[in-house]
Amino acid sequence: MADQFVEDKAAVEEEESGQAVAVDEVGGDGLPEEEEDASFSDSDGGDGEGGEKDDDEEDDDDDDDDFDFNDDFIAKEGEEGGEEEEEEEGGEEEKKKKKKIKRHRELVLEEDDYDLLEENTGIRRQRPAQHRRLKKARDIDGEAQHQFAAPEDLQADLFGPDQEDLEDDVGEEGVGKTGTGTGGDKEGGKEMHAAKDAHGGDDDDIFDDDEDDWIVDEFEEAAAAEGGEEAAKAARKARRRKQQAALANIPGVDINALEEAHAIFGDVDEYLERYEMARREREGEVEEEEEEEEADEYGDLQPSDLDDEEAAEEMRAQRASKKKSKKKDTAMLLSMDPDAAARHFMLPSDDIIRETDIPEREQIQSSILAPVDVLTSDACAEWIWRQLIFESESKARTIIEDGVREVEGDPPQWLGENWPSESLRNGFSETSSNRGLFMGRFGNDFEAWLENEEAQKALKTSIKALLVRKFKDHEDIPFIAMYRKDELGELLCLRSADEPLDDPTAEPQGAIKAQCRRIRRWDILYMVNRLALKYSSMTNRKMKRKGIYNQIAAESGEYDAKSAAALACGEALENSTSMEALDDIESKFKAALTVSNLNEENQPTLGKAKKVERNRLFKLAAQCGLYTAIESFAISPGEFAENVESGYKVNEPGDPSSEPSEFLEHFVNPENPAFVHVDFVIKCAIKMMAHSLSAEPAVRKAIREQFWNKGAVSTHVLQPGLTALNAFHPLGVAKRIRNKPLRSFKRRDTFLRLSAAEQEGYVRLEIDFADPQEDLQAAIAPLQDLYVSSGLTEQSQAWNDLRREALNMAVEKYILPSIKSEVRRRLAADAMEVVLQETADNLWDYAVKAPVPLLDQDGEEVYDKRIMAAVYGAGDKAGPPSTLVIIDGHGSLIDFLHCPQLSGFIPKRRTVQGQAYSIFDDPKKSRDASRLKDFIEAHLPHAIIIGMGHPEAKSLRADLSLILEKILADNPIAMTSLETGTILQFPADESIAMAWENSNAAEMELPTSPPIIRRAVALAREALDPIAVLASICGQYKEIMTVRLHQLEKYIPNEVKGRYLEEVICSVVAQLGVDLNMAASINWRSSVLPFVPGLGFRKAAALLKTILKNNGAVEERNDLVESGFLGPRVFHNAAPFLRIRPSSDASRNLGINYIDNTRIHPKDYNLAMALAGEVSNADVVDDSLVEYALEHPDKVDKTNLSEFMKKYASQSEESVSLSKLIDIQMELISPYGEIRPNFKELGNEEIFWLVAGEDRYSVKIGRKVEARVRYVSEEAAVCNIPELNGTEAVIEAPSVSSRQNVLNCRDYFKPGDTVIGAIISIDSDNGVIYLSTASNQLNSDLEYENQYLAQQEEYYAIPDKETLQEEEAQRKGAKQTSKITIRPIRHPYFKNITAGEASAEVLAGPIGVAVIRPAAKSFRRLYITMCMPGGLIWNIGIKELGPTAANLRLSSPLEVEPIPGHKFEYEDLDELVVRFIDPVAAAMRALSSHRKWNGGPELGPAKSWEDIQEELRMQKERAPNQAAYCLAADVHRPGAFFLGHFIGSSPRREYFVVLPDGFYFRKKIYGTVEHMLVQFKKNPRGYQQQMPSREPQQMMRPAVPGAYGQQPYGYV
Repeated sequence: MADQFVEDKAAVEEEESGQAVAVDEVGGDGLPEEEEDASFSDSDGGDGEGGEKDDDEEDDDDDDDDFDFNDDFIAKEGEEGGEEEEEEEGGEEEKKKKKKIKRHRELVLEEDDYDLLEENTGIRRQRPAQHRRLKKARDIDGEAQHQFAAPEDLQADLFGPDQEDLEDDVGEEGVGKTGTGTGGDKEGGKEMHAAKDAHGGDDDDIFDDDEDDWIVDEFEEAAAAEGGEEAAKAARKARRRKQQAALANIPGVDINALEEAHAIFGDVDEYLERYEMARREREGEVEEEEEEEEADEYGDLQPSDLDDEEAAEEMRAQRASKKKSKKKDTAMLLSMDPDAAARHFMLPSDDIIRETDIPEREQIQSSILAPVDVLTSDACAEWIWRQLIFESESKARTIIEDGVREVEGDPPQWLGENWPSESLRNGFSETSSNRGLFMGRFGNDFEAWLENEEAQKALKTSIKALLVRKFKDHEDIPFIAMYRKDELGELLCLRSADEPLDDPTAEPQGAIKAQCRRIRRWDILYMVNRLALKYSSMTNRKMKRKGIYNQIAAESGEYDAKSAAALACGEALENSTSMEALDDIESKFKAALTVSNLNEENQPTLGKAKKVERNRLFKLAAQCGLYTAIESFAISPGEFAENVESGYKVNEPGDPSSEPSEFLEHFVNPENPAFVHVDFVIKCAIKMMAHSLSAEPAVRKAIREQFWNKGAVSTHVLQPGLTALNAFHPLGVAKRIRNKPLRSFKRRDTFLRLSAAEQEGYVRLEIDFADPQEDLQAAIAPLQDLYVSSGLTEQSQAWNDLRREALNMAVEKYILPSIKSEVRRRLAADAMEVVLQETADNLWDYAVKAPVPLLDQDGEEVYDKRIMAAVYGAGDKAGPPSTLVIIDGHGSLIDFLHCPQLSGFIPKRRTVQGQAYSIFDDPKKSRDASRLKDFIEAHLPHAIIIGMGHPEAKSLRADLSLILEKILADNPIAMTSLETGTILQFPADESIAMAWENSNAAEMELPTSPPIIRRAVALAREALDPIAVLASICGQYKEIMTVRLHQLEKYIPNEVKGRYLEEVICSVVAQLGVDLNMAASINWRSSVLPFVPGLGFRKAAALLKTILKNNGAVEERNDLVESGFLGPRVFHNAAPFLRIRPSSDASRNLGINYIDNTRIHPKDYNLAMALAGEVSNADVVDDSLVEYALEHPDKVDKTNLSEFMKKYASQSEESVSLSKLIDIQMELISPYGEIRPNFKELGNEEIFWLVAGEDRYSVKIGRKVEARVRYVSEEAAVCNIPELNGTEAVIEAPSVSSRQNVLNCRDYFKPGDTVIGAIISIDSDNGVIYLSTASNQLNSDLEYENQYLAQQEEYYAIPDKETLQEEEAQRKGAKQTSKITIRPIRHPYFKNITAGEASAEVLAGPIGVAVIRPAAKSFRRLYITMCMPGGLIWNIGIKELGPTAANLRLSSPLEVEPIPGHKFEYEDLDELVVRFIDPVAAAMRALSSHRKWNGGPELGPAKSWEDIQEELRMQKERAPNQAAYCLAADVHRPGAFFLGHFIGSSPRREYFVVLPDGFYFRKKIYGTVEHMLVQFKKNPRGYQQQMPSREPQQMMRPAVPGAYGQQPYGYV
């Protein structure tokens, strides 16, 4: 292996040579071998008593764990008592038989195995009774051996007489004391009493089991320094007693865990106090809720107050049961992991959200909302209007400019008395009782509308109405959009794609009828909501700053500069309308505060003002009076701001009569280095003036406006970008942008592409004036005229020069950098808004997909549907085989079938002339074809959905067609017996199904099913209910993030992206409705319920739980609020979107009200029944009229709503809006009618892009791809393109070369070749891409840059010949000097740097910091360069196991083998970081901070083994009867650590390695350093059995410094 313990030098040598380092002299466990010690080797070979093993012992050795060796010192467990008697009474065979029986009966684990089990499970294990005893010691080579009564005696002899087990082992003897183990065991209790007796009966001594040489405590050290060892021991006991007392009142905390925390972190008393405080608070909250609930139910009534004893007893029982249930819930909550509780919405805050009668999504946002009166004020509406019309660059702005919307009734007053006939579709004019479509604004209509004060006033009124409904009345956006139409006006403008259908048969012509309705988006409403949240954030910030300013002004004893600045800034806040203005005001206040505090001793405490205060130069200047002197020759920043705002000189500075140098000469102080010369004084004055001017909001505003007007963006390509960026790269436009004006970025995602390219290291982004010198001076010149004096003398000109220099410095050094940062943020936010909207639009296309239409012969929908789904699989070792599943009408999985022969590369149909092809005769397919035929005939599905996720899926689809033809020919009766008349086939996009297969919902529902079966089930369910499947991956776990929705989505924060996607799902679910009874009976259908307006994940789960407890069904909508299922306000929001139908078994026999299956709101039921009565001419209005109206939609359609409105108003004295009446009429005509676009079967072009895995925007003519040749004929070479999912490609003979006429492609290609070709055409109908390998096609990059980039981006600069030559030279130079293979991998840990550069970078950081870098030669390997303790470097290889990816992209999965035989596999770099790098780094930090670490300081240099040996000898001399040991890293073998000790006659060391699971020592993994040392202490001579026999010449081989494997790991 080349990747274990690779030293930096060795890594560089390996990368330069391109060869792997050989592994040499490695022990059987992959670790370096231990060092020999002559004295121990002598004892191993002794022939004294007991030196020979009998057959019993050999038998035991066969069954013993490999890691548990017998050194003839500690007896085997099966040798306890009666051993000699057995040998005398029975023969060898009888003895073996008895011992085997006993061994099977008393099979137990080793102590360290119990320790590992307890560490990993957190459960204390009951140890069996110990049976070990010591054998008689041997006298080897005449040396006297000590005799020990127990293993503890050996440990005490080596590590100290008073030492006992570590704190980690307290559970073995202290379980009964602490109560954390099984303590009820009688034998364990005896051991406890024995332990107490041995310590003189002191209870504290039971916990005094630490070893003085192992745990170090700062308080114990202090006590030892003052009073010696006895004082330290007393301090230790006191600490133990304190912790024991604390633990007695804190459940869930183990003494062992506490001791481990103490060993790592020191004093943990503070953490215990915080834990207990938090626990008590949580308990208090629950108890308080319990008391409140009891008070609400019983009041002050007590059982003793009741005369009826039975009633009193019932009250007691109820209260006791309730209290017991509460305590149980409380105990569960307190014992649950907080993260798990949060995931399952079980926190107290979740209960509050569930019980509060406010829409859940609004409650979640409430923490950031300003007061309601602020959000519903005219000022808020005015601000949102201005942002929406003038500032925003969103899709909403475009939609409101177009002005297309549905209209009814009279036009708004500002438009006139009647709707212009040309402005409505098809010349429609009868809007008195019908709805039409306003076609929008054309030409100059938008400017005229914008200038119309009445129109803008109406728009502001609509905005305010929306805010009131949202924040005061607590209504969700979808509810407002559908049921408050008459209040919203222009806010309901819609996209052209969402326009209602045009029915030419409609009467009157142009009217929008019920069947014309289309599902639509509410872009403007959601935009207003987002702007309201932004206004809320700005208002909250203003309020906080206002409070601070008022506080500072009030605390000032007198009216000084500080209080004046606070009051001025407070007044300025009132007129601030942007975050930039708030920044400017805060900057001004901090500058004023800085000046005010310069002469004070106390430092200010506000933000960045500290940085200015710490500038000693400013402080010295203030102390010597320079600030006062500046006021005599310069106007104040406030006066200058007055000049700027007025546009002329309101205030003018005075000119001193002397020159600046003469005037400021008296500030010169030879003793002060800062003012040793007058030039220094002048520079200081200029800097102070510039600093004050730069904080003035008026100055910043003026420069900001100039910069936005004349600023531009340019990019400068870097070396990695020369190769990576081209016309086909998503970020290719960033390569050559030159002086693109800031205003030209409107409504495009260009800036996000530029910033992403900069983030990837491809370009350097520059934001500046288009002409930095000229434009900057043009921006400053008007300000200079307002800042200088009008004097003409030489002295005046000198002072004006000083003022100009100060103003220039203020702009260039202070103002411009901050404004550039503002511009960058603003442009990025605008571009991100565009990408987010496009991402939401792509999800919208998935969300509005209609179910697969399964209609019977009469055109009615099939009731009991059976859907089959087929999913292609790679099969064999590459993945699961192709799989088919069948589901019923409820979406439940009925059966599945795997088809290995129809997996992988499916053999194509081969026809023989004169013979008809039959798939059942094809030996490569016949077996699965027959099985599949039987499978289809057994289940007879109505439709088969074929997932188009791979090019071979098309072959699977073709084979299915052949099988269906065979079924039709052999069994036509079965096919025609289907309601649909035949089995339908539909190709489908499986993107959503692929995301669902690994979702939390899939794992919960189908935990044992393979992922491919889950995918097929999801694909089949999409045919039944697409939005339910989509909603399940848009829920709490947001698996939708794995679906590719946009090229740039990875540069968008998931949290922001999630909000936009949630808006899409909420809009669709609201318009489609949710069948509540079906959701309660079919689990996967309930995924849409949280997206109903008013509900959320918490309220939806609570609603379902309540319904299931109440017979599992709902009879009427009003039952939801009357029975307490929902609060009145939440019900108000959710009711019209919850459909009540007899769609489940529990609801079959209920008396369902038909009106509950419409979009009509319950509050409008009376109006709907009145309209139904008008239709039926009935005198009495009741529920039956609605049923009549639903059965006669033609009569409802002919009802004159205008006349009905007048009649209803006169009878009920209640006005009715026409928009509401039209919506009710449409629902009575078509209740919950289908408003999604009609189902459309995928075409050949759509299938081509699906199987290719990319879109037409990334696969274009001219793109170069890597292709693998499959077979070659004379005319063409047929290939596959791996980076396009193996899509078929053809290289025809004329396209092979541009220099010669190719007649036979076999002369140029052979099967298995890999070629680079340029796409010259795409045949999407046949799914074939045509390539060219001709040089003229491969070298046309500049041509395609012009075609795809320059023609679409005005400011993309096509390079000239000289620029191209320079870039080519730079590229070649980089190739010559580069020692690595540049990889286009995007990850925070990955960097395209060499081994040396990586080493330098990680050495600058803490222990464990790591960088992932590419290899020098191989493109199938990466390296982890990690900083070890002692300033060492560890290079670990990463092998890429996946197929070779194009463009050197990462080929997952990844394999890491830090030591031979220990391989770790990861899916991607994220998993590698979390599961390998982070644990290894944490373990290294724990190791280096351990009390026994002696490998040198953290940053190095590391100690050598020679130095450590000398220190061990010195320790041994000081304490001859105790073991000297330490931990360190091997400086010659990076990655290897050792435990050095001096036990025998010379120092030795045993190696161990840090792995993700812990410390690998003696062929076992130990979770912590302490556990490893416990094993060493229990068996300090354990290394003897691990020493392999080696040839003498191997041991004598000279050591070669270098990487792991180059030097034998023997003993020196």
